[in-house]
Amino acid sequence: MPLRFRPLLFLGLCCLAFGALFIFSSQTVLVLYSRVNLALGGLCILSFVAINAHSLKTFFPGKEARRFSETTVYALLFVATLAALNFFAYRHPVRADLTQEKVFTLSEQSKALLSELRSPITIYAFVKGGQNARAEDLLKTYHHYNPGLVRYELVDPNQRPDLAEKYGIRRYGIFIVTDGSKFRMAEEALEESVTNAMLGLLKTRDRVVYLLEGHGERGAQDGGEEGLKTFMDQLEREGFRVKSLLLASAEKVPDDANVLAIVGPKKPFLDEEIERVKAYLDKGGKLYLCLDPNTQTNLEPFLANLGVEAGNDIVIDMQLRLFQGPVLGLDPIVQDYEMHPITKSLTGRTLFSMVRSIRPKGPLPKGVSAEPIVKTSPASWAETDIHRVLEKSEATMEEGKDVQGPMPIAVAWQKGDARMVVFGDSDFLKNALFNRLFNADLALNGMNWLAENTTLLTIRPKGGKAAFLFLTPAQIDTIFVFGVLIIPQLLFALGLIVWDWRRRG
Repeated sequence: MPLRFRPLLFLGLCCLAFGALFIFSSQTVLVLYSRVNLALGGLCILSFVAINAHSLKTFFPGKEARRFSETTVYALLFVATLAALNFFAYRHPVRADLTQEKVFTLSEQSKALLSELRSPITIYAFVKGGQNARAEDLLKTYHHYNPGLVRYELVDPNQRPDLAEKYGIRRYGIFIVTDGSKFRMAEEALEESVTNAMLGLLKTRDRVVYLLEGHGERGAQDGGEEGLKTFMDQLEREGFRVKSLLLASAEKVPDDANVLAIVGPKKPFLDEEIERVKAYLDKGGKLYLCLDPNTQTNLEPFLANLGVEAGNDIVIDMQLRLFQGPVLGLDPIVQDYEMHPITKSLTGRTLFSMVRSIRPKGPLPKGVSAEPIVKTSPASWAETDIHRVLEKSEATMEEGKDVQGPMPIAVAWQKGDARMVVFGDSDFLKNALFNRLFNADLALNGMNWLAENTTLLTIRPKGGKAAFLFLTPAQIDTIFVFGVLIIPQLLFALGLIVWDWRRRG
């Protein structure tokens, strides 16, 4: 006698298989889905056995029974395999970020900070209802890179008023990074914001940067396009304390200076100022120097004596633009970096605007190392007729007068404990360009190399990585259950039923 209601058996086996997938899950909706499938699968199989109880007694000795038994065994093996794989995945999770923008991968800076942790930290996300998919994904990523020392918790401030009061929470969307004794606040669900809060928490002491003024340098607190406020703010986030220094009225560079920064001077230095800078370097000081083209600062001979040549030129990098043809390239986009701690982590381009050549000048003094760290393209050249470029917007490469590229435009110099980074441009630091491409990473890595802060010689998190569609937890669960689970399950069950029907037909 043929078996009746065979689809019940295949539907039951299918439910058992999909139920076994999430039997070890920690998410409520998946546990519920698993239990419903296991119960439904068991009910279908029991119903099938009950309906065919009499037929099964005469069914098993036959040839048809053997084929049916084989099918059932294979199905049960499939269910067992799925359960074993699910258990293995639960015990040994593997994480892969397949998004184009690497939304679920931390920056090199964040990973370096997490690897430097020596004591546990907790990250609280104060969100409505204690649920927020975007915040949870971000904090899971931090936890993934150091699960032993990073814990996180999503908190509804209305349900935990004690925590909200302790950290001064007045609105949703605030993150708190704490080691138990002190804390720092992040106000956005962005890696950049959370990592900056972690930096503030972990820094042990401020490194002092003196920003020189009095020669037309760019302003530290100037928030306009030409100012340095964005650069200065980021330095403070990375543990630097920025002070101003008028060297003409000071006896020397202050003793607490970790770095002396001279950014974009327009007027010549006095001889006594240069002597004070030299004395600072002789004592093992650190100098961050950005010199624009078409300026004479009297620092050029000083650099030449140290083994660094600041060219009296402007680097041209001709560019081809659609419908325009070749145009005068005064804003080189650079992607050629030498192997150095400042640039080793840079994987993208940096943008400069009107830059002069900076290169080692041989033979170098004894005990001095000077390495070019950034170069323009081979098609570029150092144009010595600056007047023609600036006044007439014309430039041609002249053999014997100009120098063919690639042109070094930044040099890292070292002698004993003394260090210096020289850039042939200060525009890449200004507010309008600082966060373009990898400018910030190059600028900040240079400063951290001078301060011997190797942890921060990395690529930093960028502000906005992806666009997000905000859904409630219930909407997310509904989309996931129907789109990822129920529809594929029904198709799988239908496929088994059709396969059995065609095999018997």
